[in-house]
Amino acid sequence: MSTATMTHLTTADVRSLLGLPAGECETVLHWTTDSRAVRPGSAFVALSGSQHDGATFAMQAVAAGAVLVVAGPAALEHLRILRVANPLDALGRIAGLARLRFEGPVLGITGSAGKTTLKEFLRTLIPADWNATFPEASHNNAEGLPRTILGAHPDARCMVLELGTNARGEIAALSAIARPTLAALTAIGPAHLQGLGSVEGVLNEKLDLVRALPAGATVFVNADDERLCAAELPHGFHIVRTGMVSASAEHRPGPGSDAQSFVLEDGTRIAHNLETAVLQRALWMALRIALHLGVPAEHLAAAAPRVRAHKLRGEMRQVGETSLILDCYNANPLSMGAALADLARRPLPRRAVLGDMRELGAGAEAAHRVLGVQLAAASVEEALLIGAFAPIVAESAHAAGLPARAITICPDTASAASAFRMLVARGGTVLLKASRGMALERLLEGLHD
Repeated sequence: MSTATMTHLTTADVRSLLGLPAGECETVLHWTTDSRAVRPGSAFVALSGSQHDGATFAMQAVAAGAVLVVAGPAALEHLRILRVANPLDALGRIAGLARLRFEGPVLGITGSAGKTTLKEFLRTLIPADWNATFPEASHNNAEGLPRTILGAHPDARCMVLELGTNARGEIAALSAIARPTLAALTAIGPAHLQGLGSVEGVLNEKLDLVRALPAGATVFVNADDERLCAAELPHGFHIVRTGMVSASAEHRPGPGSDAQSFVLEDGTRIAHNLETAVLQRALWMALRIALHLGVPAEHLAAAAPRVRAHKLRGEMRQVGETSLILDCYNANPLSMGAALADLARRPLPRRAVLGDMRELGAGAEAAHRVLGVQLAAASVEEALLIGAFAPIVAESAHAAGLPARAITICPDTASAASAFRMLVARGGTVLLKASRGMALERLLEGLHD
């Protein structure tokens, strides 16, 4: 694959795009939404937040060397300040223009779970000299995705973008900016139901990514996900179904694969150090995507052992005799069920620390009752349940066979600290899983490896 050079935008490009009068034409070397990061040659997009209106920092950005400031109507008048009605909308339009100047492949990733894990695995697998573009953290929304595109290396060979949503229409809007040339669907489940209404609504929203692709484009689908496996996908695309176990997966690890390695069609053995089935499945999809992009198998064999779980997304940590599975960056019924199924495959004793799953709308109580059944099925020695829905999970788990003496309930993360330390001291494998707002990682404060 040859380098797909992306030229810098100029101040004239931006003025023309936004329908503003022409001015001096200067090259924009760096884009930022943080006035503190402005340097000579920067363009500063002054977004409005809950605490501050970025327009108040417009003159500060000019003084720091910004060649261009895009700000709201409240900004002071200045030759370098472009005042627009909606700076966030302008940011997306500017990123869309930059994207049009990139000719390499653009992978769009979406799903109810696993987007960031797949992206981070690809970051390790794709050669460094490709200068590939990746989002930092989970920059997958109307602000983060444009920032990722505008931060692309001028000699990038490909872009890997995350597209997230919690309301109808967001994937379509992000896809209009990203203009993906291929896509990956990781999983479909009851996440963000407050905005998307139902699992069917989630699926339809995610499929907007596929609908945005050019005709004949390749779509990688996790065939081990039951809903994706059964879904009727849009026609006119090349569907590549990857998986570890599903009979519908055309691409499964070859004969001779084992718990710590995959074998490709050409016989190349890809060793890895991932312990959970969820992470192994994500690596397998990442390998298939990397091969499609043109990464040589020998490079993948060298890079795969360096793949690690992203922080708090299946990360393993040892504390004395206890193995912690830190999977508490986020949670929904899909990812929670997968995490408990993985826990159930581990040696006894097993323990679970579970917090609330959020943004489930009217289905929240039912989802937490199902969680209780899944918890009991994992045959844990002990469960520490945290949050507003903890009593419901406990009641359901007890009804499904988990003894009441094995369950501890705490109203919030702070109040669970003492019970958590005692649980960890008893050894075994301990899963931590909850939605981001529960901040279960605070329980780790004061623990020593």
